Amino acid sequence: MGIIFIIIILSCFFPQISFAVMPPDFIFNIGAQVAQFLSLITLFTSIAFGFVYQFFKSRFGLLERRKLLVVGITSVLLISGIVTYVYSMDKQQKEYERWLEESRIHSQPIQVNDKQEKEAVETGPIQEIEDSFYNLNKDVAISINDSDFMQVVMSNRVDYIVLDAREDIEYANGHYPDSLHIRFADLRNGQWQNLPKDKYIYVICWSGIRGKEVAEFLREKELAAIYLEGGALSWFDYGGKWIGNVKFADKYSESRYHIVFTTEEVRNMVAQGVLLIDTREPEKFKASHISNSINIPTMYTPSDEIEKTFGQLPSGSKFITVCDGYVNCFDAKVTGVELERRGHEFLGRYNKPWEYAK
Repeated sequence: MGIIFIIIILSCFFPQISFAVMPPDFIFNIGAQVAQFLSLITLFTSIAFGFVYQFFKSRFGLLERRKLLVVGITSVLLISGIVTYVYSMDKQQKEYERWLEESRIHSQPIQVNDKQEKEAVETGPIQEIEDSFYNLNKDVAISINDSDFMQVVMSNRVDYIVLDAREDIEYANGHYPDSLHIRFADLRNGQWQNLPKDKYIYVICWSGIRGKEVAEFLREKELAAIYLEGGALSWFDYGGKWIGNVKFADKYSESRYHIVFTTEEVRNMVAQGVLLIDTREPEKFKASHISNSINIPTMYTPSDEIEKTFGQLPSGSKFITVCDGYVNCFDAKVTGVELERRGHEFLGRYNKPWEYAK
């Protein structure tokens, strides 16, 4: 027992340094650790006191000095406890400060030298974005005339494609050889993502009006789109490469495709059960439309919704298409043809819907 007691006392005055990293939960629970330590001190103090008392009583007969001995031993143990406590608190504080310093160092961003930073910029995603095909060409004119487009076609360039954004029946009637055909409605519906990001995209429509709208839309998606100013009609007249026919009216030349009814005529036919198919843009239709008319804007309807949209008409319906502008009146003719192909009867167009309710 005496040897154990001496070892404990010595360990208090000559502690060994531990290199373990202090976890935060230990740092913030110092009080509990000290309490446990003092409990052990009390236990060993009791054992030591009994041992020393019995030793001196049996061997040296110093009972008359018992009180002095008790005071001496108690003082030594008390001093030992105080010194141990102070030393422990000092070590705790130093370890805590070291832990804070290490945390601060590891929380700082990694520093790189100028050469490393330059290499990272040159090869990293920021440079890739800055040097994208669109960013390098976003200031290129959004339109091109027939003469300049002919130079592109006659060159050996491979950095472009020709996109035909017209309707299916237009493309089937005639188109630019090897052009990519995607309807504008399908482009708006997400198929613009299938277009190359590293090439010029020359857009062809009928007259250039839709082509301009398509090119503006694609540029919003950061694609280098350029539209042919005069469209397919101008390009064909210029003598450009083309397969098939270009004039829609030549194929659909029957009188019903050219009839434009008056307001009174439309009212009389509606009274007889003729349906009104409004081919204007959805926004225009929502803003105002003739009562009981059906909105079927073919040019604004994605291909995967076409059949459902056309299915709104009862089988074998007679109908008149309603429009009020150059593009949607062309759409009125396209819609008439498409509905005819599905068994309905197209009578003609009406282009003054604002007069109908008067």
